[in-house]
Amino acid sequence: MSYDYSKGTKFIAYDTAMGNVSKTRQVVMLYDGIISFIQRAKEALIKKNFQDNYNFIDRATKIITGVHSSLDKENGGDVAKALDSFYIDLHMKLINLVQNKNEADYDKIAEEVKSMRAAWDTVDAETTAKKIDNLEANLANNNSESPAPPSGISVSV
Repeated sequence: MSYDYSKGTKFIAYDTAMGNVSKTRQVVMLYDGIISFIQRAKEALIKKNFQDNYNFIDRATKIITGVHSSLDKENGGDVAKALDSFYIDLHMKLINLVQNKNEADYDKIAEEVKSMRAAWDTVDAETTAKKIDNLEANLANNNSESPAPPSGISVSV
């Protein structure tokens, strides 16, 4: 795999994660980013740095927009509908943060995102456990079905 280093190390790290990290773990990581940007926006608000406050909220809303746009609404059923509503609501709350500048609202919204992140983390753990179980079962099947070495050849381990 070759990289275009002109894009910077952040892009390279993101590109590498896309190939090595499960989809559910990627969602958890995106939620971590949303939470971080909300916290950083609150810190900027406290310091009366309104430009940084806006920039951090903007970055959080961009992540939400990306996650929201990746929903499979046709095949996702009730979960996709619930997530659709959650992302729309969250986006509006973040926009209101910039306008209202109420510190307590930052904490409330961050807690909502943390709650949803915990749900995704559980899904990721369950998905990973199933993959490990399947891999172990496949390895056990492959080991039990290993052909015997040809006669006259000894195999030592």
